[in-house]
Amino acid sequence: MPPLKPLRFYWDSNVFLDYFNETPGKFPDINTILADIRASQEQYKIITSVLTISEVAYIAEEKIAPDKHQNVEARLDELWTNIRMIDIVEVNEFVAREARRLTRIAFLNGWHGIRSHDAVHLASALYVQKHVEVIAFHTYNLKDFQNFRSEVSFRIEEPRPTQLQLLAC
Repeated sequence: MPPLKPLRFYWDSNVFLDYFNETPGKFPDINTILADIRASQEQYKIITSVLTISEVAYIAEEKIAPDKHQNVEARLDELWTNIRMIDIVEVNEFVAREARRLTRIAFLNGWHGIRSHDAVHLASALYVQKHVEVIAFHTYNLKDFQNFRSEVSFRIEEPRPTQLQLLAC
C-alpha cells in the first residue's frame, strides 16, 4: 500500500540554515524542494522540532551587515507559521526520553558527534513516525546521524529535489 498523504520529510535545522543563508551548492536544491512542496497542494510536508525555531535565529549576513537585514525574524516566522508546508513537533516527554536513549546509545557505542539537540531532532522524527509515516530524515550532518540508521525505519540522507519527483510517480 502506498504511503498516506501528505508525504512527510523531517528536516534537521541545518537544512533551514542553509536555505536562509542561501548556501551555495545547497540553496538551489532546498529552494526547489520548497517550491515543489508549495505547489504540491499539501501532498508533501516538512516536519521539524520546535527546537529549530531557536536554532535558526539569524542568517550569516547579519553579522556582516545587520542594517541590511532588519526583517530576518519576520522572514523566519513566515516559514515556521506556514502550516500548509511545515508541521512543528513539540518537545514532549516521549521526545525527551527517546533523545536520552539515543544519546546513551551513542555514548555506549563510542559514537562521537551526537549532541542533545541532534538527539532531540532524531527523537522528534521517531515521535512523528509513531503516528504517520516519515519518508526520510533530511540533514547535511550525515556523519553524526549515520550510525543511527539501524535505529530508525526511515532514510537518513541529504535533501534532493529528485526525491519528491520520484515519489510523485
